Amino acid sequence: MRARLGVVAAVSAALYLSELVVLGELQPGYSHMRQFASELGMATAAHPQLFALWVLVQAVVLLATGPLFYRRVAEATGRRTLAATIGLFVACFGVNYIFVAAFPLPDVRHSGFGIAFLTFLVPWLLAWAFWNVSGARRACYVQLLATPVLIGLIFLQPGVVGFVDATNLGLFQRIGAGTFYGWLVLTGFWLDGMRQDAPARASVSV
Repeated sequence: MRARLGVVAAVSAALYLSELVVLGELQPGYSHMRQFASELGMATAAHPQLFALWVLVQAVVLLATGPLFYRRVAEATGRRTLAATIGLFVACFGVNYIFVAAFPLPDVRHSGFGIAFLTFLVPWLLAWAFWNVSGARRACYVQLLATPVLIGLIFLQPGVVGFVDATNLGLFQRIGAGTFYGWLVLTGFWLDGMRQDAPARASVSV
């Protein structure tokens, strides 16, 4: 039985959520409203080793989504070079999580030198790949919108604008992460469906 991308993506989202809930409860005085998730892995946190292990498991799952993205896009579009780029950029988020686990805050390497930003370009690449695929145009419009939304939410987190400050930084990080994982899961199930419909589209075009 072939792995379903949507299910793997949902597992990665569940891991992130469970990390926040469980480790947040184990950290005395931790505030989801005011604190970043990565603060659960700092040397001063209650269980930094558990945080690192949890994040490494997430990294493995996210790395696994890269080849699955490649396969689904290649099968549905036949555009293997573009599919490989998409798969690589998705896997970059898993690489970023390795840095998160290995270099806890306040280490400057914690963010993975911004490699995760490549993942946020994937919606545009998906729109490019599927633009001329039958039945995919509406999804392409959604993907075109997803990239600016994801990048915009990321820039809100450090408090660039006035309404994001030390009292709500954690909240906006959760909003950004929830939006990203929501996109990942929905896109995963969409690509699973496009792969299943690929033979039918091929027969119509012959």
